[in-house]
Amino acid sequence: MALSNSQYDHLMRTYEQKQLDNEFQLRKRYEKAYALIPELEEMDHSISSLSVKKARLLLDGDQTALSSLKSEIEELSARKPALLKSHGLPANYLEMHYQCPDCKDTGYIGTHKCHCFKKAIVDYLYTQSNLKDILDKENFSTCSLTYYSRNHIDPLPQPIKALEDMSFSQDPAINIKLKESAKSRLVGTLKAGGGMEQKKGEKFGKLNVWEGVITFILH
Repeated sequence: MALSNSQYDHLMRTYEQKQLDNEFQLRKRYEKAYALIPELEEMDHSISSLSVKKARLLLDGDQTALSSLKSEIEELSARKPALLKSHGLPANYLEMHYQCPDCKDTGYIGTHKCHCFKKAIVDYLYTQSNLKDILDKENFSTCSLTYYSRNHIDPLPQPIKALEDMSFSQDPAINIKLKESAKSRLVGTLKAGGGMEQKKGEKFGKLNVWEGVITFILH
């Protein structure tokens, strides 16, 4: 389902905010790590000083400066994970943490929308559709059998008979398999379902009703 420009801009702003939040959290982790492990901060300062020193040598014509810089930085960096773990912190504590590692919270993998962005579209359109307010009122919990007449004469089985012993389930299951040509076609929400169980010899079956919300995107 296509988004309007304003809807797309709104979603992209949420992703920009995620990236800012990630950077903020990383700075906070560095502050905590430096306070807990002073040696770690000294190590990072050494890497910075080393980079500046080697850059000057490279400008002065030292062709080995770049390769030696890489080697020395790798040696210092390799000590970080062990240092963090020895103080009870994860080895990747000072790496950027993403809500969606696949797209790194950009919403895109290359030029294609990430699965998290597709889900964000569904959630946003569902919120804007006001379906939630409707489904809060119009669902099986508000179903009343008094709607059906017990005195109505009908040659066909009366609905009230089928509904008298209905039971509810919170565990519905739907399996949909699409052809490639049918994908990227539909976004929607469902909240309802049911089935009839009729044992041999019974005139009227027992209605088994499940209730739940399904938000889906076929892509």
